Amino acid sequence: MPAQAAATNLVQGGPTQTTLDKNKQLRGPAMNHRRLLRIATVMWAAPLVAATATMLGFLFLRSSFFVVSGLLLLAVGGLCLSIGVVVVIAILATRNSFLESPRRFYKKPALRMLGLLLLNLPIAAGYTFVGSLLLEKAGSQAVLSPSGRYLAEVINLEADDKPPYGQAVTLRPTPGLFQTYARTIIFSSTCLNPKPMWRNDDWLMIACDDARGIEMRQTSYRGIKITYVLSNPSSKNPRRTSK
Repeated sequence: MPAQAAATNLVQGGPTQTTLDKNKQLRGPAMNHRRLLRIATVMWAAPLVAATATMLGFLFLRSSFFVVSGLLLLAVGGLCLSIGVVVVIAILATRNSFLESPRRFYKKPALRMLGLLLLNLPIAAGYTFVGSLLLEKAGSQAVLSPSGRYLAEVINLEADDKPPYGQAVTLRPTPGLFQTYARTIIFSSTCLNPKPMWRNDDWLMIACDDARGIEMRQTSYRGIKITYVLSNPSSKNPRRTSK
């Protein structure tokens, strides 16, 4: 009887197992869309959360660790974006292996996820722009006061600074956890190897060889006395101390 029913079904043009298999092949390969959507979600959320945490850490701590981490995250974020886009395309181009969840159920979420993945691009550009504005020039030398309350640093000036391509000594309270301070230039000149030296907590001495084109020379900062030992070969007295 079953054989006769199958033969009758075939004669009447009913679907057979071979026909169903051919239809599945025409519809394309089957993939687990639920799992793919979860992968795309991770590829969107993981770099966004990591970049936000890195940006907040840099805002509060201004540590070079967060600068290096941000540069690495740019590369990792680009890789995650590429993987997420490929996963979304796979969802849209294949059929779902779960019969109870047809592909049309995951099509709109996949398109929304594609939009979120692409939204990470302007967010990353914004984080990079803000970080570049807040990034300080690297100090070639940093000297703490004896008590550790203040930090004297030597930085190299750029072409637009005064004097161009010169050197400057800055002074500020020592940055701490979740607290930072802007640098204050107390001395700027074109000289060789400027050296800030602490005599005590209230006295900072700055030595500079071949000092030329002095643009800034402060004598005090927040109750700290600042003195100078400057040498200029063009002057009659090669060494002089000024207050």
